[in-house]
Amino acid sequence: MTQVFRVPEKWKEFFKQLIFEISKLGVDSIPLVIIISIFIGAVICIQMTINIVSPMIPSYSTGLATREILILEFSCTIAYSCRESRKQHRFRDRNHEGYRADRCS
Repeated sequence: MTQVFRVPEKWKEFFKQLIFEISKLGVDSIPLVIIISIFIGAVICIQMTINIVSPMIPSYSTGLATREILILEFSCTIAYSCRESRKQHRFRDRNHEGYRADRCS
């Protein structure tokens, strides 16, 4: 455990690996977040259209409410869960390939 928190010996390799990890975990998960958000938005829109049946409520309010729900409630949760699932898969693949943590230093 002490090797995880020690000062890197090769700073150049450390920063190169850091940029690689940021790219893999953050930027490469954007398509997955988009796909999941589209499906969740479709489900919310269908549920709101079915449940809100009133001549007093305009038809465009379903789209507005769906947008607000996705932005306010689910954006952080979806991004976090996608990122965590990617991290778990990468960790499992590394361990499966016989990756050792001290190779980077």
